[in-house]
Amino acid sequence: MKRLVFASLISLLALSAQAVTIDWGKATSGQAEHAYTNQTSANHLSNKLNSAEVWTVGAVLTVKGDIGTLTSWPSIIGVTKTSDSDSAFRFVLNNGTAGTVGISTPGSVVSASGDPVTLETGKSYEFVISHSADNTLAFYIDGVLYGSATVDETFTNIVWGKQGKDSNRLWEGDRANAFTMDVYYSTEGDYAALKEKYSPEAIPEPTALALLALGVAGVALRRKVA
Repeated sequence: MKRLVFASLISLLALSAQAVTIDWGKATSGQAEHAYTNQTSANHLSNKLNSAEVWTVGAVLTVKGDIGTLTSWPSIIGVTKTSDSDSAFRFVLNNGTAGTVGISTPGSVVSASGDPVTLETGKSYEFVISHSADNTLAFYIDGVLYGSATVDETFTNIVWGKQGKDSNRLWEGDRANAFTMDVYYSTEGDYAALKEKYSPEAIPEPTALALLALGVAGVALRRKVA
């Protein structure tokens, strides 16, 4: 019986643990203006990456309401090259399939190789764009590689909610209250380096904890009755 209870506890904890990503609070601690939390409108940050050789930009997007009808390809998070401050390498919502995330890049440099991801109301998603010393530009969703390419050029600006310097897109119209976003960036390392150094502890979700408590109570009741 003890072995069964222990095995059940381990299984529930494994299922409830959050995916390993980055503890952005630690990764950006002490770095001024590297974190922008609770964003509800588009923004364009100039010269934040400063043409660094390695960097990581992350966005945690929470879907609060209906995404609504898409009349464009609204950006989630993106970066721009020094030679073109308006064309962004970015995650977008797919106009062809409402709520599906895709990648949009100048000249189709990067193509998606991962499985399609469809945003669901009430859930949060982590989007990461990373540049490595070998000029690999990589896109990750919740820690899973979504697409990558070799881009031999420096990057400077960060944008979210829009492509470059154009108008607000992600929060436009019937999506005005659909999202909140936390945006982070670091020039300390690429995604692999930051994830290794700042991996958060696995924390059980509240629902899983409640199920775990019910399971333990049920086992205790059965032993008492027996």
